[in-house]
Order: sequence, then C-alpha cells, then structure tokens
Amino acid sequence: MFNFRSSLRQRMVAGVLVAAVASAIAVAVTSFVPAAAEHHDETAVVGLRLPLPEDDRKALEAAAEGGDPEAQFKLANEISLYQGPGIRAFQLYRLAAEQHHPRSEYEMGVMLSGQILVWERDSSEIAKLEAAPPGDVTWTKVKDAEGVSLVVDHIKALHWFEKAAEHGSRLAWSNLAAIYKEGRGVKPDPVEAAKWVRKLAEAGEPTFIVNYARRLRDGEGVTPDPIEAFAWSLLLVESAYPAGSGIGIWSREIQKDLERRLSSDEISAARLRAKEIGKHTRVCVGGPENCS
Repeated sequence: MFNFRSSLRQRMVAGVLVAAVASAIAVAVTSFVPAAAEHHDETAVVGLRLPLPEDDRKALEAAAEGGDPEAQFKLANEISLYQGPGIRAFQLYRLAAEQHHPRSEYEMGVMLSGQILVWERDSSEIAKLEAAPPGDVTWTKVKDAEGVSLVVDHIKALHWFEKAAEHGSRLAWSNLAAIYKEGRGVKPDPVEAAKWVRKLAEAGEPTFIVNYARRLRDGEGVTPDPIEAFAWSLLLVESAYPAGSGIGIWSREIQKDLERRLSSDEISAARLRAKEIGKHTRVCVGGPENCS
C-alpha cells in the first residue's frame, strides 16, 4: 500500500492555496477548451498543482499498477489536477471504482454527468483508446479544438452515484437528490428526491434540513406535515448556524409561516419533536466534520 504522507506535509501549504484555484477552474472548464494546456507533458505545468517528486510518483504508479484502489484514486487525482482530467485519469478512477472505492465511484458520476470536462489531446493516449476494443462509454472529437472528450451519459452517471451513495458519500446523496428532482437521465421523481433530501437532513446538512422542512410544509414528494416541518426548521433556527445567512433566513421564514398556521398545542408538539430529532441529528456548522 503506497503512503506519501511525508510528501503531503511538504506540499500542504501549496495544496491549500491551489485548492480554491482548482475548484474555480473545474467550474470554468465546462464552458471552454483550454487550447494552450498540454496533457501528459511533464514540462507543461497547467498551474493547478505541483507535481509529485519523482520517487513518490514512481511509488504511486507502481501501487496503482499493482491494483491498489487508493493509489489508483490518488494517481488519478494527481493527473487531473496537474495535467487535466483525460483518458488516463478516467481509466484509473474507473479501475478503483470497480473495486468499490467510494470516492472514485463519485468521481465517475461527476465525469459522466458532465460536471467537469473530461478532455484528452495527447495523441498517444487517443491512439491507445482507438486501438482498444469498444468500451461502454463514448469519446468524441472536440469541436474547434484538438483531442477528444468524454460524452455525457446520465444513465451511467446515475449508476456510479448510486454506488457511491451506498458507500456513504454525502456528495453522491446530494447529486441523487438533484438527479431525481430535475430528471437527469430518468423521469423526475419527487418522492425519490425527497428520500435523499431527508437522508442529508438527518445527517445534519443545513441546506437540506431547510429543504426538507419546506418539502414537509408544501407536500413535495412527502405527505404534508406542518408539525414535522416546524420541528425541522426549528432545529436549524435554534442551532449555532448563522441566522443572517441565506439558509438561516430561509429557515426562519418557514418557521414564521408555520407559526401562523399552527395552533399553540401544535407548536408545542413541534418543539418536542425538534428536541427528539436533535438527539440524533446535529446541525453541521463549519463543515461536515462538525456534524457529529
């Protein structure tokens, strides 16, 4: 099993600074093709991250070649962040995902759903792809640029998000809620969407707590239940979550709306219910690490 913890310590400061840059570029890359970027060229720094030291890179590649899914995932990350997500990164994520590696399963869903552009312009990688037997994913030539890109396939993306969700990925839960709400590759299903919203609410995710409260109030995908809706909104209102934030304001609006509808006895029942919910759900304040 490959371990490059010591290398990570040396790169920690740089990693923190480039994470925000990588995130911004990952969003922007879906709207344009960076023609100047050179994939699989060790001399062409795209600017997302410093490359691994040679010894660490070789050790990581050896572990990935040996079938270690965590090494495959880490190597795919290095390739994606340093050279850009292309054929090799996709294949490594897939190898790890097929071994039930949750983060790789999630990345497969992200790539196949088109949330990032998976683009390859290295002719040797494209030649290998063309020489291989046809796979179950499609690559197409990039319009007005060199190379090929992965074709969006919402059905396959759903498959991988479901796999990641089974293994506890909250990001996959969130994607499933959106998929079933919007009908990406499937018929819109408000009941299924509400199931994933509730799961995230029970995990303490603030956005989904208020979303679930609204669904309970409005009967979207669930049986209308104003008492339960009030309880969930109160859970957020009485937490340390910032009252002036968009989510904080929204939860208070729902609570005030329900106060006008409910009797004093119903509000008392809702407050008791909120305490009961609070025994097993803690509102995340400052990140998922503060949810439990």
